[in-house]
Amino acid sequence: MKKPAAKLLRWLLSATLLTLVLAGCQATTRRTTFTKDDGEEQTTMIFYTKGNADVVDKQVTKLDIDLVKTMGTKNASTLDDGWRIMQQNAKAHAKLRGVKATVSRQQNIVHEVITVDTAKVNFAKLAKLDDQVLAGKTDHIGLANVTQTLKADGYHEVK
Repeated sequence: MKKPAAKLLRWLLSATLLTLVLAGCQATTRRTTFTKDDGEEQTTMIFYTKGNADVVDKQVTKLDIDLVKTMGTKNASTLDDGWRIMQQNAKAHAKLRGVKATVSRQQNIVHEVITVDTAKVNFAKLAKLDDQVLAGKTDHIGLANVTQTLKADGYHEVK
């Protein structure tokens, strides 16, 4: 009787260990990063997914804008107007549930960070704020689709 009980115990332990390993693999957060630098602005987009899932859980967009290059002027008043627009944009994003937005300025460089928690955000409101047209109802971000779109737009994946 001891042999079958020992076998059963080993099998149960093995099954439990395998379950824990598989659960751990699925819970691992994967980070996928894309960058683009066109001389006027440098953008970094980071997407977080669980395991091998395609659904993005969190998106972080970091944007560094050279106001002089973007606006084509060194006129301080015009640059200040651009800075105010960036501040208003960040405030509007920060008002959305599931979105955190910060903006700072160091001389002519504006640094903006927008973080989107895809489980909490209202995609329709976010799209409207960003002047994006949604094709149908969108309730998630798919990493495969984002990857294809960003690469077509000149972004490079950081490995």
